[in-house]
Order: sequence, then C-alpha cells, then structure tokens
Amino acid sequence: MSQFDFGTINPDTKDGTTLASDLGAWRDALNTFHGGASRPSYVQAGMLWRKEVSGTLWELNIYDGSTDIVIANINPSTNVFSLPNDSVGNAAMQANAINTGNIVNLAVTAGKLGADAVTTAKIINLAVTADKLAANAVIRSKIDASAFASGAEIRAGQEGGAIVSPKDLAIAHQELTLPNAASVTPDMHAAVNFTIGQSQNFTVQNPINQVSGRVGLFLFFIASGGPHTISWGANFSSIKGEPLPDILDSGMIIPYYCEFVGSIRLP
Repeated sequence: MSQFDFGTINPDTKDGTTLASDLGAWRDALNTFHGGASRPSYVQAGMLWRKEVSGTLWELNIYDGSTDIVIANINPSTNVFSLPNDSVGNAAMQANAINTGNIVNLAVTAGKLGADAVTTAKIINLAVTADKLAANAVIRSKIDASAFASGAEIRAGQEGGAIVSPKDLAIAHQELTLPNAASVTPDMHAAVNFTIGQSQNFTVQNPINQVSGRVGLFLFFIASGGPHTISWGANFSSIKGEPLPDILDSGMIIPYYCEFVGSIRLP
C-alpha cells in the first residue's frame, strides 16, 4: 500500500526534515497510482487510483465524485491486462465480434454473385485483344504520318503540337559519333548525345543549332595514344564555377545543359 497526502502545508510549523519526509511519501503514492486495499481518503473527482484486490488482481479505478469506476484489470503475477466485463470490452466485444462463423455465413461466394457479376471468366472472355479490335480501331498505322514528330523535329525542339511517340523519342536520343579530329563541333539538331573518340589533343567547339533547355551527354574515350588535352569553346562553363575537364586519360561521361543559346553548362 502506498497512499499519502501531505494536506495543507503550514510554513510556520513544518520544518524542512518533516517536509522532505512528506514529499517522499507523496512521491511514492504518485509513483504507485495511490495503490491500496481501499479508496484513498484524499480522493477527488477525476483521480485515478489502483485497488489491490489480491496478489493476482489490481483494479485501475477512476473516481467520478461518488463512485469508483473500474477501467482496467491487471494481473501483476502474469503481467496480463484486461478490460472489465461490464465495460465496452470483453463481454460486449465478444458478443459482437466478427468471427469465423460470421465470415463464412456472409462471405461473398460464387453462389451469391449476381448474373452480371464481373468474374475472372468474364474478364478473360471480354478482354480487348488484337482479334477483337474493330476494323476502324485507332492504331498508329491508320494515323497520318505527318501527325507524329520526327526525330529531327524532337532534337530541334520543333515538335510543336505533334504526337511524340516513344519510338521517335528513342530515335531522337540515339548517340552521334563525332569525328576523331583536333576540332569537333556538336550539332544539337543532329543529336542529343555525342560520342567522341580521340587520338590527339582536341577542342570541343561551341555547338551549332543550340536548343534552350536541352539536356544531353558527351561520351569521351581514347581511340589511341593519350592522355589528350581537352579545350572547350567559350559557350561552355561549369555550373559549379569549377574548371572544366581538360585531360582525357580514360573514358568519361559528361552531362550538359543548354541554359540558353550561348550558354552550355557542365557539372
């Protein structure tokens, strides 16, 4: 049992030693939920307290001002928590529980499906397959070819309101191999991604037909010799303000972003 209340503290008569003892006893009462065989004498409406019924049963009570209401049972021996039978708990929940019998009796089974129910068999039978397409079905071969953007139009950013198909988009992004020469000039209308294999020091000149917003890749490799130095046209700059790559000593991939015509940004 651990129940205690220090009552009204009179600073004129309560010395420090006694006050410390009272506070210690009050702390123990708080820490044990005011446990005891009966309701604490200092109980107030809204107070939680623990009734020690036996060595295997504690009742957690809340006092409403006139009556103790049991809100939980605890078995300190087995560490089991349970709801009291008269609460919306064990008895009530068990009576209205959804159990196996209820599920089996009310389950949606094949026999209870209506004649128009969507079943696996009907999905398979009515599935849209090639042989069921009408003669006038809308398929690519029946759409005017001019409605589709070409790879060149996509690369040039001139697709407008044309249809961009995955096939044409893939074509537009195919790599273009630039010459193995001391000076190479990418053409953004010719490709998005460029492969450059070199056998000497070289310069990547300012791209022609620059397309604002274009994002692509330069794929460099050594064709022979090496390492080789790389120089860049004036339109190229680092987005981080760092020096541009100037040595090709192995393969490397460099992404680029055409910020606007006249500004090609590298990492």
